[in-house]
Amino acid sequence: MKRLSSFKGSVLATLASLMFGMTLLVGGASPVLASGPYLYNNYGNVAILENAPGGYAISYPATPSAVTMYCWTDSIWFSGNYFTNRWFYVHSSYTNQNGWVSASWVANQVVVRHC
Repeated sequence: MKRLSSFKGSVLATLASLMFGMTLLVGGASPVLASGPYLYNNYGNVAILENAPGGYAISYPATPSAVTMYCWTDSIWFSGNYFTNRWFYVHSSYTNQNGWVSASWVANQVVVRHC
């Protein structure tokens, strides 16, 4: 009987450990990073532009912050987190604004249509 009790205790301890680990993985991670596209800049701010490119900045959302990607276009080359000429038209949930952002600043990109 002592062996069965010891086995039950071992199983319960293992389950508790696993549950705690899952809580850290799911509960401890930022919800923005856990799902969908988000803005991120290795070097500082991200600017959402009125027109891509060459438009003026209409907002500077915090990073990381969630965005909805609508479509893409290729235009002038830009160096953000990496060098690219791809731009996404997005909606920022942080600023509640739509605008253009360099693809290099969008992490967890999803497939969207050409604008």
